[in-house]
Amino acid sequence: WSSDVCSSDLRINKSDLKTTSFSLDVLMYNPNPFGVILSETDLDILINNNYLGHSAQRYKVKIPGKGNFVVPIRLEADNKQLLKTGFNALFDKKIQLKARGAVRLGKSGIFKTFKVDYSGTHEISLPEPF
Repeated sequence: WSSDVCSSDLRINKSDLKTTSFSLDVLMYNPNPFGVILSETDLDILINNNYLGHSAQRYKVKIPGKGNFVVPIRLEADNKQLLKTGFNALFDKKIQLKARGAVRLGKSGIFKTFKVDYSGTHEISLPEPF
């Protein structure tokens, strides 16, 4: 039940004095001949080796056999933590993204938790100015 990350798009959705909201749509490929359901994620997200925040979500993402699928990751980071970990890194064109934690996958009502330890370089897109 392994998948290879193909690409992703990291976006800053909104920011105020306390928090910044991020979203990351990860396009993945399932090389296995059978499909499964992704029911939840529980991940720590790091950018350029600096802790950004935690993302815990429940949903039903259908993962087709031998096919592409998108996993939407949503994260809200405390701006104090963001400043400590290097806010300027978010304005680089390329970043080192790490996700560590667990995902829950299953089929026909039987689910199992799998560890995640992903690392990859990604280009980011920032929202257009007002």
